[in-house]
Amino acid sequence: MDDKKFLFNNDDAYKLLVKARVHLLLIPYLIFIGMCILSIILALHFHDYKFILSINFAGIMLSQIYWSRMIVVWKVKVFQHQLFREVYREAIREGLIYHDSNWFSNLIIATKKERILIKSRSIPTL
Repeated sequence: MDDKKFLFNNDDAYKLLVKARVHLLLIPYLIFIGMCILSIILALHFHDYKFILSINFAGIMLSQIYWSRMIVVWKVKVFQHQLFREVYREAIREGLIYHDSNWFSNLIIATKKERILIKSRSIPTL
């Protein structure tokens, strides 16, 4: 597998990164594209553009909520892993997640317990 260009050779860590690719990239895009297709289908029957724009806005919000929730779930799984520093750094390098100092990282939806765990385990990128 040419895709395994990591600093470590661990299948569990590789699986965590593959899950991050699916849950943080693919599914939010599919939600947004699905809502766009739904709005196009409804545009054929309804000619109220406020309604169509509200469906597109709902698609953006749903994909944002799903994305932010999956970041928290993924970070909690990673921080319970032995090689969490390497997996976390690799995910930042690949652009799957943002570093904690980025303003976009403050948009995640997390419980108080999850926020405490994430802040206690946050690490520098390099």
